[in-house]
Amino acid sequence: MLIYSSYHDEFFEVDGKASELIRDREDLREFIEWLLGFEIEDIHISLAGRIDVVFIADVWVNIGYDIVRFLLIDTPIKLSERQWERLLEHIDSKYVRFWGIKVRSTRDFDEVFKILNNKVKRLGEELTFITSLSRYEFLHTINELIVEPWKVLLVLEEDEDMHIYLMPRILLGTLRRELIKRKIPFSYIKRKHRYY
Repeated sequence: MLIYSSYHDEFFEVDGKASELIRDREDLREFIEWLLGFEIEDIHISLAGRIDVVFIADVWVNIGYDIVRFLLIDTPIKLSERQWERLLEHIDSKYVRFWGIKVRSTRDFDEVFKILNNKVKRLGEELTFITSLSRYEFLHTINELIVEPWKVLLVLEEDEDMHIYLMPRILLGTLRRELIKRKIPFSYIKRKHRYY
């Protein structure tokens, strides 16, 4: 397994598989604490999946006084420096491109919301209600919201009201698939600059 650590600002190679390590949150926590050499406060997986033949997990760690990032990678090929850069650029582009998702609240969406809630609980994460705003307030304050990199905004549009939640980024794909399956219209919320 290849690892990039923003804390050390270097790459490591260790025995094991990233795809197996991220299955158990406590094992992942112990592994990260072993790498750092001290206990951490919290850990979040924001992305996990394959890009071509490479499996990658993007892990964000709260170490108390800072947030650091670990990329855990399984690859059958050795990556050149340029390939690493392209991989990082690809992952970083997802943080800018997918800052949130806006969905019109419907009866069909209620079931999707229940599915989402169950998946969030299984991950040990939270679906957090932030606030409700008018459409006008929403349009004028959306870029002022600060969102951790492992979260995305879920905005439920109900007439002229916008109900804003924070949800785990790793569930964005699940939400999108459920919305498409039920033919519920949605749009992505994009941000012009990075926020981490």
